[in-house]
Amino acid sequence: MFTALSTAVEALKAHYTTSNPISHAQHNSRLSHLPAGNTRSLLSYPPFPLCVRSAAGATITSVDGAAYTDFLCEYSAGLFGHSHPVILAALRNALDNGVNFGAVNELEGELAAALRARFEIDKIRFTNSATEASIMALAVAKVYTGRKKILVFSGGYHGGPLGFAGGVSAPHNIPHEYVIAPYDDIPRTAAQLSQLPPDTLAAVLVEPMLGSGGCIPASIEFLQYLRTAATELGAVLIFDEAMTSRLHWGGLQKKLDIKPDMTVLGKYLAGGMSFGAFGGRGEIMELFSGRLTHAGTFNNNVLSMAGGVAAGLLTAQILDAMNVLGDEMRVKVEGVLEGKTGGKVGISGMGSLMAFKYSGRDEVETGLVRELMFFHLLGEGLYIAYRGFMSLSIVHERSHVDAFVGAVERFVKKYGEMLRE
Repeated sequence: MFTALSTAVEALKAHYTTSNPISHAQHNSRLSHLPAGNTRSLLSYPPFPLCVRSAAGATITSVDGAAYTDFLCEYSAGLFGHSHPVILAALRNALDNGVNFGAVNELEGELAAALRARFEIDKIRFTNSATEASIMALAVAKVYTGRKKILVFSGGYHGGPLGFAGGVSAPHNIPHEYVIAPYDDIPRTAAQLSQLPPDTLAAVLVEPMLGSGGCIPASIEFLQYLRTAATELGAVLIFDEAMTSRLHWGGLQKKLDIKPDMTVLGKYLAGGMSFGAFGGRGEIMELFSGRLTHAGTFNNNVLSMAGGVAAGLLTAQILDAMNVLGDEMRVKVEGVLEGKTGGKVGISGMGSLMAFKYSGRDEVETGLVRELMFFHLLGEGLYIAYRGFMSLSIVHERSHVDAFVGAVERFVKKYGEMLRE
């Protein structure tokens, strides 16, 4: 089976290469200027990444002129689809009035009030990304508690320097004193916490559903345990809802009725502009009223603020409809895959966020299965993350979902028998 799988993948890659000569040539040119030919590692894959020239609605168009239905949606940041007219109008108006004021502007207070009300946060501050928001949330938690240890979880990802894939701290992570526990495992997490010296845990940083880690939801019991443990230990519980805030109007914390001390936000909340935010209990956030400073040239940049205010076009009803469509898509894909790939391809997630799960006898075979699906879907005109992540936008319709399910059906028909061997 390994030989047949490898041959099938190479055939798909060969077709991809011949179909995208301009993307290929531009990649080779970028290698002279950028390590690995890119400046965002997640977007790179062999033999070369697709290069996109334009986007509108639910469609992206490559430099080679091919159109793809976008099921990646900027790793969940593209909740409004591409070039939403309301957001574009707000951005053009902002540009007309000037950028980079070097001063407080009118829009930041309006956006802060809207987000504070939606997520029931006492006080909030803005950053350029959710990565920065996670960094600042941990920093203020350490100052607030006077402690240093941070509990995080295997598979967690909170930005470039805060990744814990495989249960280890990435070599370029910020050098906090991490305690890395298994995700959604109460007994083993409790065992690790019990071994900590008293009064040393500053914060618990957790995604209510792993994003980069495979769209794996935590059980409500696990999150309730973390809430109780953090309270008992005097630590700050931080929910990273940069992704999961789109799964309910008030985030998963509202849906599950579990209140963290602090929340990290980002992604789609500025309508596609660079944005992050962190906030929480007033007594924690008030440290920025005097004791702590939080600088950042572009924290309140007018494009992100304008995009965020325009993103107020989103309602709970629109969000719910998108998540219902996502659940339908995941259930349909799961039904197509069930028992037909030898367990080598599955799907997990919640609402509008989901990811394929790949497995094989070893890492090499698992990688080939992932590439088989990825390049098959590209050949069908469907764009997802190389690792298998997918998200929907509010402009996706049932016809888009039906087309995706049909492509997975053709995948099973063409490769299912080979994968079951």
